[in-house]
Amino acid sequence: MVIIYRHWHRAVAFALLGVDRPELGEQGSPDVAELLRSLDRTAVADARARAAAADEPWPYALPSELATGIGWARYGATLQRVRDALALDTTIVPAGAGDDDRSAGRRHPSAEERRLLADRPPHWG
Repeated sequence: MVIIYRHWHRAVAFALLGVDRPELGEQGSPDVAELLRSLDRTAVADARARAAAADEPWPYALPSELATGIGWARYGATLQRVRDALALDTTIVPAGAGDDDRSAGRRHPSAEERRLLADRPPHWG
């Protein structure tokens, strides 16, 4: 079996911090425990707050050089496990749910997120 190395940890760190961390190297598969040791929860919370203040989406979208060859389902699951381990409240609040909830770590869904939230398979009735 051939192991293909990808930028798993760099990709997840970029999504959370908005900056590339080349020192995280390449991995054959993501290791959440190892990744958590290399992340500072305060830095991640600060990056999330900066994105909210600038009305930018968070987690950040990956640049193509970090996303190449990464399976999106596994990436999404890894990203969620890291977010859960860092105890980051990432609740999306429906539009019109009250005052600005950004201070609580909440935000209103973007147009694209609303489209995805409304998308249902044909058998949903």
